[in-house]
Amino acid sequence: MTSSSDQAGYERDLRALHEEWLARDDPQQSPQTLADAAVELIVARERLRAGVADDPVLALLVDQRTLSKMQQWDSSDPEMSTLEKVLRRLAGGRGVDALQLIEATIEARKKALSISQSAKAKRPRRQHSIKLLIDDIVAADPTITEHLLLWKLKRMSGIDVIREVTATEILPTDSSFSPLKVTGLKDLLSRAKKKL
Repeated sequence: MTSSSDQAGYERDLRALHEEWLARDDPQQSPQTLADAAVELIVARERLRAGVADDPVLALLVDQRTLSKMQQWDSSDPEMSTLEKVLRRLAGGRGVDALQLIEATIEARKKALSISQSAKAKRPRRQHSIKLLIDDIVAADPTITEHLLLWKLKRMSGIDVIREVTATEILPTDSSFSPLKVTGLKDLLSRAKKKL
């Protein structure tokens, strides 16, 4: 079993490795250089994990085992299929192809997210229950005043869509809706009248 001090040392060394790798980032580097750096990071992580970073002979054996595992990985999890292909390509010397696959996957996910968000935006939004009630009250009496509207809403408190009307807020029964400010009642009344 690994001691906590060994684990802390491993985590510290791992952080240092990642920071060093990120510090070398250069937007002008070629895709092949980036792919080579990714493979170097993977094998360096495995050397650290195996505790052989300071032993060149054992490090070489760990590197060979790591690259072999990357090439032979065969997951049954469909969500891992892209990662599996990326690692195989990196280990097989096809780093540029691996990076292109990563970029294509990111673009496909961005497109899918955009389509999903667009579909959600097109769906009609669920209207606030108290706002709908105000629209109904105004439709029944288009000349209603703000004071009279507040009085009617207070009388409906505890029945239907209004849980309570306080000095500052109108609280809906449905907690998925936010409370309405009493000070905003004038604007809600104005909008309801414009709808008519």
